[in-house]
Amino acid sequence: WCFGLGGRAQKVESLYEFDVTGALQRWLADPAANYGLLLRGVGGASRQLSLASSEYPQETLRPILAITYTRPISSVTPPEGDGLLVGTVLGEGSGNAPSSTCAIPLTITLSRVGDGLPVYHRQVQLGEEGTFTLEGLCPGRYDLLLRAPHALPLLRREVEITSGLNVVRLGPLVEGDVVPDGYITARDWLALTQVFGAQEGEEEYNPQADLNDDGRIDILDVAILSENYGRFGPIVQEGNPSPPPNPQLPKAVLWVNPSQRHLQVGQQATFTVMLETKGHSVNGVDLTISFDPQLLSLVQARPTGCLPTLLPGSDLSGQDGQLRYVAISAKHPLSGTAPLLQLTFQAIAQGEAQLTFAPEAHPHVASGSYDVLGETRGAQVSIDQRMRLFFPQVEGSKPKREGFDLPGSLEEEGVSLPVVGSYPLESEAWEARDVRLQGGYAYMVVATFYEAPEYLYVFDVRQPFAPQLIERWGGGGREPDEIWLEGGRAFIARKGGGVDVLDISSPPTVQGLGCFFWNAPHRPIAKGLHAVGDLLYVADEWYGLQVVDVSDPSQPRLLGSYGQGTVFGEGVWVDGSVAYVCAGRPGIRLIEVSDPRHPYPLHSEALAVPGRSVDAQVEDGYLYVAAEDGGLSAYDVHDPQLPAYLGTLDTHFAQKVDVHDRLVYLADDEGGLLVVDASDPSAMKVVGHGDVPGRAFGVSVEGRYAYVAAGAAGLQVVDLAPLTPTCTPTATPSPTPTPLGLLIEVPLVFKAAR
Repeated sequence: WCFGLGGRAQKVESLYEFDVTGALQRWLADPAANYGLLLRGVGGASRQLSLASSEYPQETLRPILAITYTRPISSVTPPEGDGLLVGTVLGEGSGNAPSSTCAIPLTITLSRVGDGLPVYHRQVQLGEEGTFTLEGLCPGRYDLLLRAPHALPLLRREVEITSGLNVVRLGPLVEGDVVPDGYITARDWLALTQVFGAQEGEEEYNPQADLNDDGRIDILDVAILSENYGRFGPIVQEGNPSPPPNPQLPKAVLWVNPSQRHLQVGQQATFTVMLETKGHSVNGVDLTISFDPQLLSLVQARPTGCLPTLLPGSDLSGQDGQLRYVAISAKHPLSGTAPLLQLTFQAIAQGEAQLTFAPEAHPHVASGSYDVLGETRGAQVSIDQRMRLFFPQVEGSKPKREGFDLPGSLEEEGVSLPVVGSYPLESEAWEARDVRLQGGYAYMVVATFYEAPEYLYVFDVRQPFAPQLIERWGGGGREPDEIWLEGGRAFIARKGGGVDVLDISSPPTVQGLGCFFWNAPHRPIAKGLHAVGDLLYVADEWYGLQVVDVSDPSQPRLLGSYGQGTVFGEGVWVDGSVAYVCAGRPGIRLIEVSDPRHPYPLHSEALAVPGRSVDAQVEDGYLYVAAEDGGLSAYDVHDPQLPAYLGTLDTHFAQKVDVHDRLVYLADDEGGLLVVDASDPSAMKVVGHGDVPGRAFGVSVEGRYAYVAAGAAGLQVVDLAPLTPTCTPTATPSPTPTPLGLLIEVPLVFKAAR
């Protein structure tokens, strides 16, 4: 038996490597000892792991047996010839020549084409231009094998050597083979992260982990390894490589938003560290924020999740007035504008404070193997002593409505909004998931999980305080997720059941018209809907965005789609010719749908969103995104080609939005109903809160009422009148002095008005 091989399951859909060279050598020495290999779990935890077999549908996850062998190299050089070979090697991350980082040692082997016999083997040193010269070569055709430190071997086939001068361009080298075995795997990742932060001259420094040979093992080296993770050599090159990318691209910007704040001692404020990629695909950052700990105390530092993997060296404690954030995203590089880090500070003393990017810490923004950071901008914080006032007494009239509060309440959650009507579900195991309003009727979808066939409830809400259930309709809906109304039709996303199309033109009657369903190669997982005329836009977890012609609702017809297997569709909103597809953690995909038969993305990557984007809506050029644990975020999309992040409001667990006149009505799961003032999308604030029972999954607003799909609590009707009170106090001010520096209760005396 072979002992000692081991690995920790840390990811899904990843390959794990076991080096069985030692076992194989023992088996060759003693074939009777070959009992094969057994995978066995260790440790006290109980967990189920599923392993892909050799017949697994996704070929890249099937098990691989990789055998590496090295043929002996002949020490005999070919007879002296008159061929001269001048080669240029393109590095990865070593910068533009001339540069000392281009001057690296190489081993070059020439083998005869046909029998593969190695006939020439030399170690050479690249110059600062990245070039080498081989002299005295015999004319002929050779396979050229190049080996360089911490790079995979590179094989250039059939290099023609003639008499006189010959020129060849090789690369770019595929860097990341820290443990030189021809594979870029977890072994290399571990070896690099163990020496992360080391510099040349220090004991921990390992030149094999310095992938760009700049004397520092930092985020740029991590970005290189992440980009090449899983590759193995030799890398076969058939012809001359393309020239390196255009170095004239604009540089990325890091900045702190907002750039200025005025605080009083004891007050807290949240700042967001932002990244503008300027056209680059960014897969890592390394930044250090400095502040004066005598003036500011760090309350919380929360990564947004746009770069999900924190690296060694990250320290978000804020001790000694510094915090460091080192993070990468191996699978989903960032593009456009993205929030990276939310920092909450408390002012503790009067003075002028700065939030700056510490230049001595060498901030980096990594795009592949390049540092593309061009500019950093910090923030100014002015802190004053708390000002405490006497206020004049005011006599007025107190509103008599029960539960009515004054607008502009200083409560953090805004004014309290009462529940005035409800219809709970029959079973606590069922969940009301979404609701839409039309013509005095509420249409609510209910997940009954096969306990009951009806999944659509129709309510008469012309008297909102007493909703009446007037119809149920369904045909075995296990878990409907969303409903959309367009004209006299209702569209219901039923996940694995596709999308049902219903006739609701004569309430309370509901009739089935058709179903959009597909079954190849995977069943649908329809989650989000938006219908515009006779076009239905469907967000699907596997198929991404699908554009469907529903002009004949009995036979919905697929026109075009985008994102199969790459866009995890959760929700969708269409504004003009652009579809905004909520794609979970990567964020929002902006897809051009002016030609519904050929949708295409406006950007190569998703618009980054804090949290997991699940629902979105556009109003007046502003995009509002519900992102579960990431709260509510706002973006300027007046120009969809240049979307700009504006701000995020931290909430409990944002599920769905309904936007009217710059008020965002947010179904916030166990946080209830939130009404958010988005008149300034960069500084959204809660102005109203409805404490509904159950879990707020969906919301729809009509008139002065919000209708909430509240899980097992069914339909909840919330009165929005306290947001716009009709009672105005009639003030009779009594003049009193207003000295500074004293704090007293603020008396409000109300007199009933008749």
